[in-house]
Amino acid sequence: MLTSPRAAILLVFAAFGAVVGGHLGAIPVIMQNTGMTDLFFGQAQSITMLMALVAMLFGGYLGRYFDHRSILIALLPLNAAALIFALLVQSPGAYLLSIILIASLLSMADIHMNAEGAIIEEELKRPIYAMYHASVSAAMAVTAILSSILSVTIGPLASGVVGVVMCLWAMWEVARLVKRRPPQAHEGPKNFAALPMGKLITAGSAVGLAGVCELLAVIYAGQLLVQLEPALAAYSGLGVAFFGACMALVRFFGDRLRQSFGDKLCCAASLSLASAGFLTLSFSPNFALSVIAFAGVGLGMAFVSPVLFPLIGRLVPAQRSTAMGIAFAVSNGYRFVTPAIVGLLVTWYGLSIVFAVCFVFCLGALLLAHMSLNIGQTEKGAVAAAP
Repeated sequence: MLTSPRAAILLVFAAFGAVVGGHLGAIPVIMQNTGMTDLFFGQAQSITMLMALVAMLFGGYLGRYFDHRSILIALLPLNAAALIFALLVQSPGAYLLSIILIASLLSMADIHMNAEGAIIEEELKRPIYAMYHASVSAAMAVTAILSSILSVTIGPLASGVVGVVMCLWAMWEVARLVKRRPPQAHEGPKNFAALPMGKLITAGSAVGLAGVCELLAVIYAGQLLVQLEPALAAYSGLGVAFFGACMALVRFFGDRLRQSFGDKLCCAASLSLASAGFLTLSFSPNFALSVIAFAGVGLGMAFVSPVLFPLIGRLVPAQRSTAMGIAFAVSNGYRFVTPAIVGLLVTWYGLSIVFAVCFVFCLGALLLAHMSLNIGQTEKGAVAAAP
């Protein structure tokens, strides 16, 4: 039995990863069942990201009137229901509706689990944020490979069992362990114009470019591996599994690494490794080398979220969920535009173009993350100098 708010939020992050992994591992089978084309698939992802962007802004707005605990308790069972629906679809239109629901609900949960997690990290006065994201990555890795096997051998619905159970368990633990906090309607800046928009946009853009790379990697991993080895379709989840497992491995030790080497060095080294992994994948190597490259990408993307999410919250501590909603909405803007363009490029040039785009975006994320961390250091210096 869990005994602390930190453990409860850790479970929420794991449930988030289980929902994502359960869905992604079944995508090759869902595409076959619905008869989707690559072009429709890419367009569907862009439409979904637009709706998720709206959901993030709405989720941040809800934080002004409801506490994180209440919002998470409401959203977790809805995420479980959305996962079931997404695994049962039989037509492209139903698929589009299902991923709009699941992405919108996950986006709102994302804001509030990160906001509550950042508060708990500040209360404990030590880095714990990487462990949150390690739980997402580990859960995604395990459920992705289970999902790919179960969706082929039993059917897509079986892929959602772990995600549904974890969402309901997390809802129970949040209700039991996470304390109520007053809504933020009367604290901090009273309107968007008073917020440090330039800083939020810079950090949100870094998260957005890195997030696009993660999104495209996990969406197209299974399709690339099936293309390389059709006989191993049941193991198409290995790309996502290795990606998630290696990301989790780094994040389990991430807080200690951040303390030892600093956020800047950790972020720079990890994004450089991810860039090398994407560059390798862009040449469409064989099955085994592709799986290893996905592992390298997972290792490389590990530090972006644990480093930048707390930074965003620190920029406007009295309006944490609002700041995160704005920054996450900016990040989703990149996710909205890119998948449709990439889907079109795939129809012209094949799957390798996906990873070439990721290579370029990863370099952009590296630059923006460096700028954001400089902003964070300036903010800390200003606080330290204040009388």
